[in-house]
Amino acid sequence: MSKIMTIIDEENNIEQVEVLNILYLEVTEKKYVFYVEPGEEKNGTVLICTASCEKLDDKRLRIDRRLSNVERKMMKLSLNIMFGLTKD
Repeated sequence: MSKIMTIIDEENNIEQVEVLNILYLEVTEKKYVFYVEPGEEKNGTVLICTASCEKLDDKRLRIDRRLSNVERKMMKLSLNIMFGLTKD
């Protein structure tokens, strides 16, 4: 899905980011976004972040990075599945 979108965070900071994926979890009844943290790549690596989100329109998301411990664990597992890092 990779596309450039504008995110507005919980402190009303606005950034343009590369969105990798948006998923909905029935357990929490929330949507979550995986995106590349803006800034310079270091040694060819990027920082992938996640947050709960609400789609405002096709180009803007309101995000909240304040996730519970359970949400963090679910996002870590989802990220590992997306990139094939799980063990069979």
